[in-house]
Amino acid sequence: MKKEFYLNYIPAVLYGEPSDKVFLYIHNSKGCKEDAESFFEIVKDYGWQVLAIDLPEHGARKDSREKMNPWTVSPELTLLRSYALDHWKKIGLRADGLGAYFSLVSFQERKFEKVLFVSPIVDMAEHIDGMMEANDVDHDHLKAGGIIEISDHLTLSWDYFLYAHDYPIKIWDAPTSMLCSTIETNFNQKVLEAFAERFDCELTFAEDCSYWFREEDETEILNAWIREHI
Repeated sequence: MKKEFYLNYIPAVLYGEPSDKVFLYIHNSKGCKEDAESFFEIVKDYGWQVLAIDLPEHGARKDSREKMNPWTVSPELTLLRSYALDHWKKIGLRADGLGAYFSLVSFQERKFEKVLFVSPIVDMAEHIDGMMEANDVDHDHLKAGGIIEISDHLTLSWDYFLYAHDYPIKIWDAPTSMLCSTIETNFNQKVLEAFAERFDCELTFAEDCSYWFREEDETEILNAWIREHI
């Protein structure tokens, strides 16, 4: 069963037969709400529904006036969770990459039955600092430019830099499991390990897997990890 609807102005999709428990699925950059379907195909066997939305500038909102940044996305995710609280007794959270960071920002003091993060960004300040260093961009340069394009699909933003440094993740009190690649250069293993230790999360590193976990053998590893932690 698949139901498409709007949560206020936000395109949403709900997978599954009626149940008392639902996973919220927060997609990664370059993703969309339909990415949740493959996750649903696994968790439906455990009685879960899956609810997902398109984040700004993605999916059905590709040309949205809203931008993909935490101060825009956080109110939308708060709305999503409020909707879930009104319709389900148990709420889980599954998020990938940038979607995990948005979830950490939005849900710091919220409770979930369980949380599954795949290739999460857990420290955006460190992430941006790393991109600045790799692209030889200093603070003064970024401040003066405001927004600097460093590749065809990647920019650095002074406002984003300030937000990430002003609002670090200080609270996370949900049973959380994380799956990460050992070869993905966008992730600092020490940062992930420190986050896991600080907030008592289970952390698994998948050998020789890419960030996206999209190759057939990588998908098998991902799906097996989900079943183990569901």
